[in-house]
Amino acid sequence: MSSGSQVIVRHRRRFAALILALFSVGALNACGSDSANAPAEAVEVQAITVRPKTVPLISDMVGQVESSHEVELRAKVGGILEKKLFEDGALVKKGAPLFVIDSRPYQAALADARGKLAQSEASLIKARQDVERYRVLVEADAVSKQTMDNAISAESQAAAGLESARAALVQAQLNLDDTTINAPITGTIGRAGLLVGGLVQSGQTVLATISVDDPVYFYCSLSERDYLNFMKRTLAGGGKRKNGVTPVTLILADDSAYPAKGRFDFIDRAVSAQTGSLTVRARFPNPDGILRPGLFGKIRVEYEALPNTIAVPQKAVQEVLGKYFVTVIDEQDRARSASVTVGPRVGSEWVIEQGLRVGQRVVVEGMQKAQPGTPVKVKMMDDQPAGPQAK
Repeated sequence: MSSGSQVIVRHRRRFAALILALFSVGALNACGSDSANAPAEAVEVQAITVRPKTVPLISDMVGQVESSHEVELRAKVGGILEKKLFEDGALVKKGAPLFVIDSRPYQAALADARGKLAQSEASLIKARQDVERYRVLVEADAVSKQTMDNAISAESQAAAGLESARAALVQAQLNLDDTTINAPITGTIGRAGLLVGGLVQSGQTVLATISVDDPVYFYCSLSERDYLNFMKRTLAGGGKRKNGVTPVTLILADDSAYPAKGRFDFIDRAVSAQTGSLTVRARFPNPDGILRPGLFGKIRVEYEALPNTIAVPQKAVQEVLGKYFVTVIDEQDRARSASVTVGPRVGSEWVIEQGLRVGQRVVVEGMQKAQPGTPVKVKMMDDQPAGPQAK
């Protein structure tokens, strides 16, 4: 083959390769265009239908149950503990004997006080006789006036000694009586703080604690803002009060509600400078003894009910830079973002003051997938049909 023919062949091969390359690029562009024009796949979301309802405004306050009356038993006298006369945890009646301290030293002290009282009585009798005797002698100038004055002084001292002896006898009797410790109130007694044979120190050793558990108190703290809000709404007459008293519900640690309602019966006189809150107390009946001092829980107060109010689950609301948004579904089943104005939180819901209309569908599950403009496949969480939103 000549050199000219070889050049022509090379040019034909290059032209064919160029045509092939252009065809490939066109085919790729065609495929890309088809992919871009393909409709986006709908994402699955769960939604609710916006409906007006009556929403109770609720305030929860965490606190602790305490006895309405609690007494620590401390002995007035010291000594060895001889007897314990109750079962731990039992109900004891006022005046019932609970502990007995060894009384022998106090019996001896009482006998000694009686003997000293008798001596004082005898001394006073003698002093009075001396005064009568010296009075006659002074009139007869048989003794000096100084002797008479000394006799009168001795009589006064003997009378004072007698009063002191009488007081000592009373105290000795009280000490002997105090060797038996009686229940000062009717209530439930805890376990003994000292075993029989132990040394009781006067005024220091806590022998046991008795508490009155019906009714019980529930102490908690109320923030300054909640207090002002509560008072404004209650004084305005919106609170659900019975005979002027706002009922409160006790929620226990297992999230169950105590069956009996309580009521507030105390609020502290001032706001704490350390915590910025007020101590408040609610009173609850406890006839079955379910509530025990030390139990933690929270009280729930429903102080107003808002009629015809829109509220959505809190997880449906998103906060971005201090603004609040929800994802709604339009008539074409596409997601879009709606700015809302939120009100108070009530349980697991959030009151929406502006931004939503009755009948709109609000996404509760799947907001992250349902970006604005994204088609969605809706599964309703309520009994409303998954149709277009109400106008």
